[in-house]
Amino acid sequence: LDDRGATSIVVVQATGYRVDHTLYNIRLLRRFYRQSRPFVLVNDHERISFHRDCDIRLVGMSGQRVSILAMDTAMVSTQGLLFDMTQCNLGGDNKDSVSNSLSQSQAVLSICGEVVLVIDSAINLV
Repeated sequence: LDDRGATSIVVVQATGYRVDHTLYNIRLLRRFYRQSRPFVLVNDHERISFHRDCDIRLVGMSGQRVSILAMDTAMVSTQGLLFDMTQCNLGGDNKDSVSNSLSQSQAVLSICGEVVLVIDSAINLV
């Protein structure tokens, strides 16, 4: 799709019933990642995206779910989540940030490394 000038790619309902297909589709996020072109998996409840070495701003409502899972390892700092992190090592033998949530209407994530971000479908990435 990049050779056709796609500015974003959204794959709908690529998670769910078959775990092997779900995991494969999440791996595709990493394989086809381009910082200049978003590629996300969405379903009725959440949006899944891959990010590498970047800052992200999330806009939503307090209480909306945010999970940050390292692909291998990553160092992450956050502001605006219920359980904020400061240069927290994720992945590998370390923990990930599962079932965290917005503590206010906006949050900032600083990522060094590679992560999969799983957010409530109503949260906007800015």
